Amino acid sequence: MAEDKKIQKKELFFLFILIIFYFFLNFKFLFLELNKTERKLYEIVTLIKNGQIPYKNITDNTPPFNYYLYLIADKLFNTYTMEGSVRNFTNFYIIFFILLIYIFSRLLSGKTVAMLSSFIYVVLISKNPYFGIYSLPGLFAQFPVFLSMFFLIFIEKEYEHVDYFLSGFFLGVASYIIFSLKFIIFIPIIYIFIFWRKKDDKIKFILWFIFGFILMELLAVLWAIKNSALEEFIRFYFVNNFLSMFYGLNVIFSKLLLNKYYLLFALVFFVGLYRWFVVKKFDGFLILLLISINVSIIALFNQKMDIGFVYLLIPFISVMTSILLKEFILWIKKIQMKEMNKVT
Repeated sequence: MAEDKKIQKKELFFLFILIIFYFFLNFKFLFLELNKTERKLYEIVTLIKNGQIPYKNITDNTPPFNYYLYLIADKLFNTYTMEGSVRNFTNFYIIFFILLIYIFSRLLSGKTVAMLSSFIYVVLISKNPYFGIYSLPGLFAQFPVFLSMFFLIFIEKEYEHVDYFLSGFFLGVASYIIFSLKFIIFIPIIYIFIFWRKKDDKIKFILWFIFGFILMELLAVLWAIKNSALEEFIRFYFVNNFLSMFYGLNVIFSKLLLNKYYLLFALVFFVGLYRWFVVKKFDGFLILLLISINVSIIALFNQKMDIGFVYLLIPFISVMTSILLKEFILWIKKIQMKEMNKVT
């Protein structure tokens, strides 16, 4: 078991080749012009660099971390064009996420699933309905969402309170990239409640998770107070984003369902329900399924078409499809073994 936990050289070689493969597939996207959403964020970042304060001097509902990710991109790469800065930053961001999804999948279901899920992720992110990799909130939300699940699922003994606190905190971070992600907070809470048997443990660890989430909220409010923009921040970020969730159905979800790659999601959904209700298997796969279903529902009712929810669903589809493929192969092998035993 200890040997299995140790990263092998062939895995490092696989990741190296996978990253090269990613660049081979996506090199052309480095030269994409900014789309409408990216251009708006770029203009806001220009205002911020000139001393303007989001929400106070800038009228926009976009969650604030998106501005500062663009600002980081500009400072890190500082190319002659914003397109170059944003595209380079996004590519390095995706590389770090490839490593995260590999580690996450490896801990969840072994190195075979890790290799497969990271490979599927690279293929799907490169062949998405947007016809390119754009620096949209859905893409940037991938990292904090999976970090949140990382600390939620892979808890360390005697450090459970720290893990749950960090899980809540990173979910809060994700909600400052996509506001509606706040509404998946009840899923980790239910997961923690079911996971622990003792009532005291349930309450204690749920509170730690909530404290982590609330800390992110407090930091954001303190930032608004410091910049004398609390009233505007509440109105634009909280109120307007909340109301925008009730403007009716959108074509985002139809695009998701019509795309051939995301038909995998339907398969994952039904198999996930089977695992839950028939096999009675409550594990990390289930938390992935429940969160991805909720993200899909949010996408269905969200007013904005330019958030990039499809990007956010891609890692869920990649990991869950890989796990199901592994289980399907093991199931076939079991059947073959039974047939061989009958013959002998």
